[in-house]
Amino acid sequence: MSPRAARWLALTGTVLWLAPLLRGAAPPSKKSGKRWFSRGSVRAAPEKEPSFRGYRIARIYVIRRQIFDVSIPSENKMGYRAVNHLHITTQERTVREQLLFNEGDLFNPELARETERALRQILRLRDVRVKAVPVGGGRVDVLVESQDTWSTEILLSMSGTGSETNYLLGARERNALGLGKKVGFLYKKDTDLISRTFSYDDPALLGTRLRLAGNYQDTADGSSRFLSLERPFYSSLTRYSVKTQGSYDKSDTIVYQDGKEVDRYTQENRKLGGGVGFSLGSTTRRIRRLGLGYSYQHNRLDAAGSAATAGQDDVYHLIGPSMEWQQVDFITEDHIRQYTREEDFNLGFSLKGNVGVSQSRWVPGAANATMPQGTLTQGRLWGPGNLGLVTFQGNGRYENGWQDTETKIDLEYYNHFLPWSTWAGHLAWDQVLHPAEDTQLLLGGDTGLRGYPVNQFAGNRLFLANLENRLFFVPEVLNFFGVGAVVFGDAGYAWPRGQAVRFEDLRADYGAGLRIHLTRASLGQVLRLDLAWPTRANNGNRSPVWTFGTSQVF
Repeated sequence: MSPRAARWLALTGTVLWLAPLLRGAAPPSKKSGKRWFSRGSVRAAPEKEPSFRGYRIARIYVIRRQIFDVSIPSENKMGYRAVNHLHITTQERTVREQLLFNEGDLFNPELARETERALRQILRLRDVRVKAVPVGGGRVDVLVESQDTWSTEILLSMSGTGSETNYLLGARERNALGLGKKVGFLYKKDTDLISRTFSYDDPALLGTRLRLAGNYQDTADGSSRFLSLERPFYSSLTRYSVKTQGSYDKSDTIVYQDGKEVDRYTQENRKLGGGVGFSLGSTTRRIRRLGLGYSYQHNRLDAAGSAATAGQDDVYHLIGPSMEWQQVDFITEDHIRQYTREEDFNLGFSLKGNVGVSQSRWVPGAANATMPQGTLTQGRLWGPGNLGLVTFQGNGRYENGWQDTETKIDLEYYNHFLPWSTWAGHLAWDQVLHPAEDTQLLLGGDTGLRGYPVNQFAGNRLFLANLENRLFFVPEVLNFFGVGAVVFGDAGYAWPRGQAVRFEDLRADYGAGLRIHLTRASLGQVLRLDLAWPTRANNGNRSPVWTFGTSQVF
């Protein structure tokens, strides 16, 4: 980064960092009792409150609040009442379908916290609280409180840089008729592809623990279909799971060089399989599971354009075990990836993996291959709002040597050190060993290197670093959205096959952006608009680049 750029970034960051103080804003004192911005983590039930562990549950009461609470004078307005009228509030039975306890059970505080996380994740409810109230005789009533979010989404999202724009149009209902079902239609334009997608997801089929999901996608160069039916591990104490699924996909894959298309391949993949899983004495604090699965895969790859590689046609019958080892240690934070919305992070060690083996001596015509994949995660909390996360992922295929084998490590750090500011850092390294001809890692303005065009860098090894100061100026405007800003710096590169990894190849940028947080939407989306300056000319051009999207970069 040039000295001039460094001075500009330092000055901008200092001004934005001091902005709330210059306008006279300061965190409220404990005496005031006012809440400006919340901060800190929530680990299970508050220690000072009795847990009522082992008390018998007498009654369960579900208390549902509308999107706008008209009992609050500031929200008892005609416009807010109209929004409540247009929205179908989540039905009581829909909430009860996700509860992890029943009347007559012994109250377990850990299952209560787990229920809160399920209601936030599956039904996208906010301000979820599960509380036990003693009623005498060693019994408690359980109050399940939640507030609805606006679940009908008219999608008009965009991401990209300059003239390279990807956009999505459509509608999605995340809580159809208040039943928790998700239906949607999307029209999506990527850099090289237009697609139309219909989707459906039912987390409680016919009021049971079965989950049904499916989608159909139509594109100019093919189509895809997916259908899944499963009884998942819906809680830490669930004893078994069963799953079956099938999919078909036909699409074109573009190979890029310097941001331009150089080759094109047509992929056609069919998959059909299923599996079972069993708990090995799991508790609410420690999960131990083993499973066994089968998958039929038929993969075709046809060369097109200037590609000279011969087509491939492979059939696999994969049989093998799966496992999950997890320490349950959740915290609940806000102002991390989103703004005022509660976010759940598991800091405990987690390891998930499976391996499939295909042998021609088992099934005639099958290719001889072994395909492992796994994910390892671990978190660390240094103090309220000060946490780090590490994720390691790997998958590959051993077929006459390792082929198309990818390993990726992600490091994230967040420090919500002031009520109106969060520092966020991200490091990623991704590499593919012996990649297939159609396999590439892409990096550009839409994937984290904001000062450069879409798909500008391509290769089989990728490094990316991001540093942001996320600033929260106004928590909520008109009870609809919050306003914030960010100053940032990015650095990264994707090294083509055969090219050595060199530090001097790294590209960097710096800039600032606007953030709009949709506080009452089901996903609590963060809309971003960033302006970045590259520190090195790209094809002789050092002009600033606008990037935009409907989520944080990381």
